[in-house]
Amino acid sequence: MKKQQTMPFLRLISFFLSSQIPVAFAGSMPREISEAGLAWAALAASIPKKGIAVNSGNSPMAAHGLDHDGPAAGARARQTPDWNAIMAGARNFHKIFPNDQRAAEARKIEMMALLSVRASAKNRLSRADRLEIDAYLADTTMPDTDRFEVSAGIKNLELQNAGIKTWPDSLRMRTGHARALMQEFPDDHRGYGYLLSLGRSSDSSSAKQIAVELIHSPAPEKIRQSAQSLLDQRTMEGKPLKIDGIDMDRFKGKFVIVYSWTIRRPAFLGLIKRLASLPETDFAGINIDEDAEAAAQFARLESLPGEQYYDGGGRDGPLASLLRFQLPTSVYLVDKDGILLDTLGHTSTFKKLSRLVGATGKNTATPGNGGGR
Repeated sequence: MKKQQTMPFLRLISFFLSSQIPVAFAGSMPREISEAGLAWAALAASIPKKGIAVNSGNSPMAAHGLDHDGPAAGARARQTPDWNAIMAGARNFHKIFPNDQRAAEARKIEMMALLSVRASAKNRLSRADRLEIDAYLADTTMPDTDRFEVSAGIKNLELQNAGIKTWPDSLRMRTGHARALMQEFPDDHRGYGYLLSLGRSSDSSSAKQIAVELIHSPAPEKIRQSAQSLLDQRTMEGKPLKIDGIDMDRFKGKFVIVYSWTIRRPAFLGLIKRLASLPETDFAGINIDEDAEAAAQFARLESLPGEQYYDGGGRDGPLASLLRFQLPTSVYLVDKDGILLDTLGHTSTFKKLSRLVGATGKNTATPGNGGGR
C-alpha cells in the first residue's frame, strides 16, 4: 500500500525535473488536486499570459489575421519564456498522462513551443522537426482547431525565415499561406478571415480577385458579405464619389481627404491633423462612434480638420455602409474633379499625398511617413 502511494509522487517529481518547470507553488495546492492537475498547473504557469506565439514581428495569429492587440501584463510577460522547458514539460505531460483530457492540448503546446524555439534562434525546422510536426498535423484525432494553429505557426516561421524586405512580397507570401490554410482546414473560418484581411491591404486588382474568391467560397456568410463589401469598395475607385448628405461639388478644384475616425484611435487622428498642412487639400471627417454628442465635443477640442459628420452606427452606420469602409480608420483620396482615386489612403499616406498634390517631403514628412506601408 505504501508503495502505491509513493509512485505518483515519484512520477510527478520526475515530470518537474525533466521539464525544468518551477514547483515553488506546489506546496500551496489543495490536497485533493490530482497528480495530472498539479502537473498541468505547472505547465500552464510557465506559458506567457498572451499565449505561445511564433514571433516574426507578429504572433502566428496576428500574422494570420487572428489576433492583434495587447502586450501581456505583469513581470512574467517581460521575461523571455523558456520555450525549451515549455516544450519538454508539454511532451512529458502527454506522455505521462496520455488519457488525460488535456493531453491533446499538451501536444499542441509542444508543437507550438518547438516552433517558438526555432523562431527565437532564427533557425529553420530540421528534418526531424518537420517529421514530428507533419505527424502531428496528419493525426486526425487531434482537434482541427489545434492543428490549424500549428499549421499557421509553421507558415509564420517560414515567413520569418524568408527574409522578405518589402510589403508587397510579404503580402504575396501571406496570401499563399491563407489559401493553404483554407485548403487544409476548409471548416475553420480563420483561414477565410485571414485572406479577407489581406485583401483589405492589397491593391485594387488583387483585392477584387480575393473578394470574388471569397464570395464563391464555403466561407461563413458573414465573411462572404464582407468580401462583397470589399469588392464594392474597390469598384468605387475611378468614379465620382457621391455621399448622401455631403455636397462634394463644393470641394471641386481641391484634393479631398475623406476619413473615418473614432475616439478610440487617437494616434490616427494625430496623422490626420498633420495632413492639414498639405496645400490645395480639404477634408471631410466621418465619425463612426455611437455617441455622436461626445464625438462632436472631442472633434472641437482636437480641432480636427474639415467638416465633421456623425454616423452614429459604427461601421454598419448609413454613411459607413454607403462608403464601404473596411476599417474604423479609413482614408479615401479624391482628386480635384471629385474622382475617388484610392480607398487605401491609410497606407503610405504622406507618400501618396505628396505625389498627388506635388508637395515635397520636406514640407510634409513626419516620423514614420504617415505610419503606413
